[in-house]
Amino acid sequence: MGGYVALLMKEKIPACNKVIMLNSNYWSDSSSKKKARGRVSKIAFKAKNYFIQEAIPNLFSDQLKYKEEIQKLIQDAQKMTPEAISYASLAMKNRQDKTNELNFDDLIFIHGELDLLVDKSMFDLDIIKPSHFYEISNAGHMSYIENHGEVIDVLKLYLID
Repeated sequence: MGGYVALLMKEKIPACNKVIMLNSNYWSDSSSKKKARGRVSKIAFKAKNYFIQEAIPNLFSDQLKYKEEIQKLIQDAQKMTPEAISYASLAMKNRQDKTNELNFDDLIFIHGELDLLVDKSMFDLDIIKPSHFYEISNAGHMSYIENHGEVIDVLKLYLID
């Protein structure tokens, strides 16, 4: 969800000249995805712990390999209120498509090659420069955990001295 917030901040803050989209995207959800997010919102509101136990492991490409990390994220998520989780899902459901509003030269994309939540085929790789799209090997939607070294290497390319 951070990518959506970052795009809004870029819109509002002229001094922001680059945004790194880590396991995120710029398009709105399909109608079926919007419907699913509505269901997620209701489930999270009524059965927060069940939702957390089911959703977080599915962010990873290898649930057994990252069992400890998953448990830590579950513990952290359990501190959130059902309302916070529910409204976050609704916020993602209602976000606007930014495809036609973006200057793709200002965006860097870091994407897990095994990400099942953000489909690589949805990125317009004809518009995005190859030097602005990085596919992290052996990583799903949590590439910063699953292959943090490769993510850090990409981030170092954009550090300002």
